Amino acid sequence: MKKVHVALILLFILLIAVMTIITSCNGHKKDALTQEIILEPGITEQDSHTPAVAETIDTEPSLEAEAEPKTQPEEDFIDQGRASTINDLMANKAKITSYYFEQTIYASYGEVFVQTWYANGWMKIVSSFTDGEENIEYFDCENLILVSHAPSAGNYGMMETFEEGNPDIPKNHLDNDYHNYKVVGTESIDGQICRILESRLGEKLWVSTKHGFPLQVEFNDPTNDEHFLIAYEGITFNQVRNEDVAMPQDLEIIMYQGGLRP
Repeated sequence: MKKVHVALILLFILLIAVMTIITSCNGHKKDALTQEIILEPGITEQDSHTPAVAETIDTEPSLEAEAEPKTQPEEDFIDQGRASTINDLMANKAKITSYYFEQTIYASYGEVFVQTWYANGWMKIVSSFTDGEENIEYFDCENLILVSHAPSAGNYGMMETFEEGNPDIPKNHLDNDYHNYKVVGTESIDGQICRILESRLGEKLWVSTKHGFPLQVEFNDPTNDEHFLIAYEGITFNQVRNEDVAMPQDLEIIMYQGGLRP
């Protein structure tokens, strides 16, 4: 009788152990089924078991990406405000690699809307007149070569080469040395503080202390005896691409002194 009692006790202990093992297994199975799937950013849940993006996509930059301009972060332009010196203006201007701006010129011969792009040593200037005519100029700033194209006159452009110092050369504002000016005042234009610079010839520039770029210019034109005060509008920096200033490949170029370009 004593042996039977002992046997029953051992059987009871065995049953408890078996139930514990079964319960533990079910718990682990449930945890495995309900475990949260952690996803990397940009990967959907159904793709969570596929290779990482870096393993399946070519990481070499495309030609289009390489052609995109490098944008200068705004925080890199240090604005000294009214305390800005000529050197401060020059330092901020040196951070500009390309630009675009618009101007409306009111002259005795009519109103002209001018758009100017600059990038990598080339300028493109589009002048639109009130009579609907348009003139497009492409200027090689390094070699001082200008090609003028009037779309209404046909698919050709007139090429002209300039000598250094010629007053008719299109002005690239990045080449402007403010040390040739003197500071004559400070004003605000559209919320931007500007140092007013005046040249020996009487030309005045309202130069933004943030970007070192003019927001307004004032000068006299001795040719027509006219006075101009012209604002720079729609300005953007470091966003112009090479194709924005490039001449059309099929444009027929005629030399200013006659003859076709070889």
